Amino acid sequence: MQKYLPPRFDYQPFEPVKAFNNTTTYNHDSGLLPFPQLSCSVDAILSVAGIHHFSNKKPLFIEMARVTKPGGRLVLADVHCKSLVASFLDGYIDRNNSTGHHGYYLGEDTLEELESCGWNVASARRKHYHWNFTSLKQMARFCELLFDINRADTSQIRVQLEDELGVDMASGGVGLRWDLYVISASKNSQA
Repeated sequence: MQKYLPPRFDYQPFEPVKAFNNTTTYNHDSGLLPFPQLSCSVDAILSVAGIHHFSNKKPLFIEMARVTKPGGRLVLADVHCKSLVASFLDGYIDRNNSTGHHGYYLGEDTLEELESCGWNVASARRKHYHWNFTSLKQMARFCELLFDINRADTSQIRVQLEDELGVDMASGGVGLRWDLYVISASKNSQA
């Protein structure tokens, strides 16, 4: 990753889900970022696989625009509403973990919403890739832990991953099929 970053930069991580980072408090419903001092000072915002937990994304998109410099970039990578991944998360994962799962996934309407919040969408496309593992067992165990699957055993999880998402065997490894909808935008210079 370092080869893609400038030699010197400031990085401000932010995790809005209290369960993942108990040092950050966040009013999930307001969409406000806890950085009042950052207005028009951020060069880029990257959000990977977290924004689907927001039912109303507009306040967050406005807040992201507030902290970003004119011409600054936003990259969202999350699940597409019409993908097998969305069906898997809201189906199998919802039924087999302790908290359930319901996502508010990205789609073409997200592009219009971003534009209305001061963003110029440059590109939006689904990217297909693999999560790579050394074995089917490792793949199933990883997903068991990641998604808190506690209503199925590892062998059942493996079968479900193969049936619902698909795997590709490669020399010495296993690739779990996955995809995300990647949107790249820049802040409108008038915003």
